[in-house]
Amino acid sequence: MIITPAPSPTRSVVRAACAAASMTAAASVILLAAPAQAGVPEGWSDPAPVDTLEAIALLVGGPLALFLLVGLAVALPSLVKGERVGLPGSTPESEWFGGPREGLSAADRVAAAELEKGAADSGTGGTGGARGQW
Repeated sequence: MIITPAPSPTRSVVRAACAAASMTAAASVILLAAPAQAGVPEGWSDPAPVDTLEAIALLVGGPLALFLLVGLAVALPSLVKGERVGLPGSTPESEWFGGPREGLSAADRVAAAELEKGAADSGTGGTGGARGQW
């Protein structure tokens, strides 16, 4: 059973006063925030307004060009090496690590005993690295 002390009236009043003071401070900071009302100094130039199309071209075209530049910088080394870059949805050729040296087409011609022979030569007893038994 958990016993909690009864709240004292002074503690409740102090807590309510602190909450009210913090809310008042937060509200005053938000409500009193305003831009500076200073004028432009005389020595500064008065730039022409920016066209909407120019702003869109700068704010959209700039990041898009940067994105394409970074993508090209990432893909260019593999393209120069002659690596194949597949299209999305194309499946790469399957690869079998530790399988027959002739590739997957030779897997049907190789007996299971031959496949386990390589494992037996490596000191694992032919049953795999985890010493699994069936």
